[in-house]
Amino acid sequence: MTKNPEDDEPVGYGHPPVQSRFQKGRSGNPGGRPRSKISSVLSKVLDEPVNLQGGGTCTRLELLMKTLATHAQSEERYMRLLLSQLDKIDRRAPATEEIADDASGESE
Repeated sequence: MTKNPEDDEPVGYGHPPVQSRFQKGRSGNPGGRPRSKISSVLSKVLDEPVNLQGGGTCTRLELLMKTLATHAQSEERYMRLLLSQLDKIDRRAPATEEIADDASGESE
């Protein structure tokens, strides 16, 4: 390894000069990995406003979640779907099976 006259640190393979190293706290890829085209298109579609029959507006995503929640009250399969989606949104939520058991009235 060669020595840099300005520093006492060695310069060579695996030891780049201090002035050319990445700065602390700064990413080498600040933009990150680009999002897939499908997810960006889906995000745009779900964020579009929708006019409701009774007046007012909401986004498509809000409308889908409201519809799913309404159906979940009457059918168990919709409840499972709703809970799995909520679990994906918030990983800190309790496990889906525990909630489904509580909703069906089963107790240990």
